[in-house]
Amino acid sequence: MANTFRLLLAGLFTFCAMILAAISCAGSTSAYVPIDRIYTSQISLKNLEQAVIFPNIKDNSIFNNLPSYVNVGLWSFCEADANAKVTKCKTQSGIQTFNLQQVLFELIDSPELTSYADVLLPQKLQDKKGYYNRLVTCMFVCTLLGVLISFLALIINIVRLCAQTRVLTWLGRFLSLCAFFAILIAAATSSGTYIYIRQILNKNAAEYGIRMRLGGVFYGLIWGACGSSLLALIFWGSVRDGPLGWMRGRRGSPMPNGGAPEKRLIL
Repeated sequence: MANTFRLLLAGLFTFCAMILAAISCAGSTSAYVPIDRIYTSQISLKNLEQAVIFPNIKDNSIFNNLPSYVNVGLWSFCEADANAKVTKCKTQSGIQTFNLQQVLFELIDSPELTSYADVLLPQKLQDKKGYYNRLVTCMFVCTLLGVLISFLALIINIVRLCAQTRVLTWLGRFLSLCAFFAILIAAATSSGTYIYIRQILNKNAAEYGIRMRLGGVFYGLIWGACGSSLLALIFWGSVRDGPLGWMRGRRGSPMPNGGAPEKRLIL
């Protein structure tokens, strides 16, 4: 029965890791609670220095409809008002990379903007774009892989509950290990990348008026998925190759005399 209990716990934590990672992927894809509260980062535009970032635009009236916040998700970004309430979400082409120039370009509808180059941002943010975008892409791919591999590990877990084979045990351990590393890489790269971008933006906030903060809900979900995946791996490692408790009972107890049938004297 102990073996069955370990498998059930491994399956439970695998399921939790899969659901938490999947929810983190769905963040900021719609303007409905609670999806709209899940984002990797939130960019504040309340104190935006318009003349610095958009030097070619002379008509300041077009900035009246500019959102106060922009929430960046894995698939899209959402606009929020001064109360941080999401009003609408947009699917950005290439959202798997962080391109603040593109986001600001799409937010401002003006014929005076002809290319992304018209949107001026901190030089260090532009110089390091290729570096941190590779990390953002890695985070995106690893999150999706973590969800997929966790699903496969859950299927193997269910099959292993019904069938006793060493191959299934080791396959479950291998998939659980891969899922853990995929989610760990996703959590680590997302945290490190957006902390780095936040540092650049906040350091230049006085000049550009743009600030960034990390989305606590998203990182709680992705690191929670990482912890659940680790627990699933630990329980998979403790599963023995022998039969489960309920299967052992069906086999019956061994015969006396080393397996030979007992001889009885018939009177």
